[in-house]
Amino acid sequence: MPDDRKESGRIAEDAVADYLSGRGYAVIQRNYRKRWAEIDIVALKGHRLHFVEIKSRRTEAGPSPMECWADDQRTRFVKLADVFLAEHPELAQTEGLEVSLDYVSVKLSDDGSVLDIDYIEDAFHPD
Repeated sequence: MPDDRKESGRIAEDAVADYLSGRGYAVIQRNYRKRWAEIDIVALKGHRLHFVEIKSRRTEAGPSPMECWADDQRTRFVKLADVFLAEHPELAQTEGLEVSLDYVSVKLSDDGSVLDIDYIEDAFHPD
């Protein structure tokens, strides 16, 4: 039974990558990071580039995973998406490219198996 947060995160990320791939998304990068922030998955579907944040939870108690995603984390997420686009001009210059900031909540059982994936496309918009 994995009880380590890092292991839970890996299980959740793998499940979401499979979930997205099974729905026609091309996962183009996982764990894109700079010293100050990370984007769990960057995926492309059609002319829409998805920056995906994943939060996993093993228990129903406490706040929802979305509530645990603080404003400052979302701000860094948006800035990092901008950095990613600047580093990948071939994507940024794609005609008609749309950007989606997505959020995924993954519920895990005590033994680490995935119980539920709640994918929210275009979960928020920067101020």
